Amino acid sequence: MGGDKVKMIRNIVSILPLTTSFLFLTSYSLLLSATRINKYTAVFTNKEIVIDGRLDERVWLRAKKLNEFYEIKTNKKVKDETVVRVCYDKDNLYIAFECKDDILINNITDNDGPVYSDDACEVFIDIKGEGKTYFEFEVNPVNTVFDAYIKYSQKIDFENAIKWDCKELKTASSVEEDYKHLRWVTEIKIPLKSLRISDNIKGKKWAINFYRIDVDINQATKYYAWSKTKNWFHEPECFGVIIFK
Repeated sequence: MGGDKVKMIRNIVSILPLTTSFLFLTSYSLLLSATRINKYTAVFTNKEIVIDGRLDERVWLRAKKLNEFYEIKTNKKVKDETVVRVCYDKDNLYIAFECKDDILINNITDNDGPVYSDDACEVFIDIKGEGKTYFEFEVNPVNTVFDAYIKYSQKIDFENAIKWDCKELKTASSVEEDYKHLRWVTEIKIPLKSLRISDNIKGKKWAINFYRIDVDINQATKYYAWSKTKNWFHEPECFGVIIFK
């Protein structure tokens, strides 16, 4: 084999790792493209939303319902047990969860404690859609909050992740009971500046996923995702897309 040909092959081999990385990032960027199955369009509001755990503002009626979730362990689709709505204004992102339940488990009262061991609502937000970093928010029925900034890897450093706090975050939870079910509601107000956003988000697309943890009286736990994941919540390649109308 001629020397020039050997040199050329070595150059190709040396480029392959970079090419593979590029292809991974390129394919991951498709997360925000038309190939993604789960998409949600958030509506804009210029009216004040009071964060009180009561969805009595008109914008919540205009906001599209997300009411189909997948149980991660069984891949079973569950409808109307969990409902999510999202809207935004020029300064804030608003997220509302409505959850049907038979019994509430809410033992965690310290913020940034293991809220994920209780009944909880969660949202993960990857603004760039690259799968490298994302924000995590969890709230339980007694309004205990877990917030974190995740640097994604095969072994996530959660101890470091929870050092981040979302400034001016507001949340509220309320619980109602009828003759069939408990119903608990969580409202979340996330200031855009706390997500390091300073420009208008109208027309933007982010990667996002919504989750629900449901613990029963025997401590058996079910995990639900809006955009289907395979094993757990931290799978950014499985996030859906939110579009700001």
